[in-house]
Amino acid sequence: MSDWYPDLAWADVDPARHPFDRASVPGAVRAAVLAYDLTPDEPPWHCCHTRGVAYGLAQRYGGWAGGWAWATDPEPHSGATIHSMSLPVPEVRGPEKKTEWFSDILLQWRAWLEQVAEMLKELSDAPRELGVAPVVALVEKQTGGGERWLAECSQVLTWYLESTGVPTRQAEDVADDLAYQHLREWGAVREHEVVSLARAVGQQTAEFSLASLPPREG
Repeated sequence: MSDWYPDLAWADVDPARHPFDRASVPGAVRAAVLAYDLTPDEPPWHCCHTRGVAYGLAQRYGGWAGGWAWATDPEPHSGATIHSMSLPVPEVRGPEKKTEWFSDILLQWRAWLEQVAEMLKELSDAPRELGVAPVVALVEKQTGGGERWLAECSQVLTWYLESTGVPTRQAEDVADDLAYQHLREWGAVREHEVVSLARAVGQQTAEFSLASLPPREG
């Protein structure tokens, strides 16, 4: 478990492939806290303190349920996907408060994945190049465009490219390379940057089509 790191493709996190019972969350989270939290009396300061709980939830629900651990940071300008917490971190001590805290994060993460899925559904008939701007806009809005938002943008851009037929490895490479080449780490995204990114994405993924997608479950 100490070396566990979820490398999550879109198929791993797509809500349509992974049904989820929200009513089960408090019990599942409490069980993960009791079983995998190595620092029960300390606040969850960083991912090293949350990785065990994320692993436990991934064991319960599937890999998607642990992905929040690397997309969560309570600092207001962190640029993380999940940065609004139910409790201040210093107050999150003991099983009860940790259950509340991690439950809120898991539900936020699931809601984010559902939001991404809805966007991808809306973009399913659009030319690949035209889907880049909505992806960037959604991630910038969610993260606030803070310090690490480009990493979050690269992740969602990868998922978008996968949903359009680009194989996972190529989608990751294209998203990582181009997001950092064309977008800024701080400040509002400029239209010409997004246009340039979209053009580059279209050029580098032109060979891939929806025919390469695996059959969708359900």
